[in-house]
Amino acid sequence: MKESLIKNLTILDNLYGVSGNEEAVAEAVKELMEGLYDKYEEDPLGNQYYTRYGKNKDKKFVISAHMDEIGFCINHIEENGLARMLPVGFHDERMGINQHLVAITREGKVIEGVTGCIPFHFLSPEDMKQGLTIADLSLDFGTNTREATQALGVDVGDYVTWKADGKMMNGTDIYCGKSIDDRAACAVLIELMKEFRDEAPEVTIVAVFSTQEEVGMRAGGIIADREHPDFFIGLDLTLARGIPGLEENVDHTEMGKGIALNYFDWDPELGMTGNNIPRKVNNFFEDLCEAKDIPYQKVVLVGGGTDSWSAALGGGGTLCGGIFIPSQYVHSAVGTIDINDMICTERLLRETVREFPF
Repeated sequence: MKESLIKNLTILDNLYGVSGNEEAVAEAVKELMEGLYDKYEEDPLGNQYYTRYGKNKDKKFVISAHMDEIGFCINHIEENGLARMLPVGFHDERMGINQHLVAITREGKVIEGVTGCIPFHFLSPEDMKQGLTIADLSLDFGTNTREATQALGVDVGDYVTWKADGKMMNGTDIYCGKSIDDRAACAVLIELMKEFRDEAPEVTIVAVFSTQEEVGMRAGGIIADREHPDFFIGLDLTLARGIPGLEENVDHTEMGKGIALNYFDWDPELGMTGNNIPRKVNNFFEDLCEAKDIPYQKVVLVGGGTDSWSAALGGGGTLCGGIFIPSQYVHSAVGTIDINDMICTERLLRETVREFPF
């Protein structure tokens, strides 16, 4: 399983799929899911549904992992050929400077560029103290006119993301990549479906690879309205401590210590989004983890959210939970994750299918 997870994560992480432009990831998922499902569907938003019918066909367990990554969208090309961008999803704006990025054109061509700003040599001491925003940045394609940039195929409306090669780090179990949020969960979901290739699950599994989670968790409600699941899991990443300056009293998880069960997440800045996970859900998960010797941690978080939030409000009301994989440096070009935590996540999902209580 470990080698398979690494292989599939590497394939998925190195694709470009900013929110609203997930087609390349969806195509790769379809290839990796070959032979693992009974029914495939796609909805108008691009969410991908892979159904594996269970012994109890009417009991439905939906697991959703999102395909999209944060990025940028070109909103203007200047006369000198430089492009300006707006953020797609939530960024730490300090991360934008001196980056190697790629723009994906209408035809799907990958055009490389770099971000730049005024060199520090020309800045006053006061200017040096000011943080840069994404609006301050320009994307340089090596051209010197608007026409030359457009001749590359680049235009307003094209999505942009990091040019970063995801890989395992120095013989460890740590993977580093630009879009492990949430391609790591996608890889886990594929691995789960392999477990039931030759064995009918106890209940029907609907593996959903969703879109546009990073721009408002837009898929969850659509999925719940469509599928009316008995239980819905948002499979995602969460914040791991171990970073200098992050206080220990903040209840973040640790990489390498197992899966993370979501108890509460809330983001008041997004209009009160989030989940209060019903206690019976995590009682079941805690008991199952302890019975099967699966290491787990607990997540209580302000400032986050997943498709479970919108799914809970859909389908006439849906029972939802959240299973997370701890990660450091989330929403950057260098997110990290421990492969062993991914293995634990697949184990918990597999045992949930076999002992489905809801």
